[in-house]
Amino acid sequence: EEFGLDVLYSSTKVPPEIRHINGNKVLFKGYRTDDQQKQVKSLNEITAAWYEEAENITYNQFKALRMQLRGGVQEDRQLFLTLNPVNESGFINQYFFQRTPDKVYEYFPDGRPKIFEVNITVDVDEAEYSLPCIVVCTTYKDNPFLTAEQKADIEELKHTDMDLYQMLAECKFVKPQGAFFSE
Repeated sequence: EEFGLDVLYSSTKVPPEIRHINGNKVLFKGYRTDDQQKQVKSLNEITAAWYEEAENITYNQFKALRMQLRGGVQEDRQLFLTLNPVNESGFINQYFFQRTPDKVYEYFPDGRPKIFEVNITVDVDEAEYSLPCIVVCTTYKDNPFLTAEQKADIEELKHTDMDLYQMLAECKFVKPQGAFFSE
């Protein structure tokens, strides 16, 4: 409604769902617990999945979500993971950021890849299959909807909380606060 698209969509709160006039639906499901994962596994015709706050997703959850995408045509099947870079020891950092990218499209000013591709390569029936994964790293500077005050608040973190500044302004993995002593 905020963007004037309510003529194209209808929604319900229970169950949480958004429907497009062409019949496509957006469903909202949890995926942290085993029970939630079983509920998602029972869904059919899924063409895309978006896992929000994926910093702690495991490799097995990642694989299961990829396998869940079996609707529509293969070209339409996409898995989106969005996260803040806080889990240095997590699967996402180790699998996508600690490896050398297969292809880099854009770099940060310090030389780190900003938009890049990491291929998952698997042997299938004596042939090698490569699944390209595109990684897009963004910072607050990429968000045109932030106010000048919000940008200033993030820049001020250089002087008050360098870890949070590095996460929000430089897209660097940091230790999650509250889980460990900062030392």
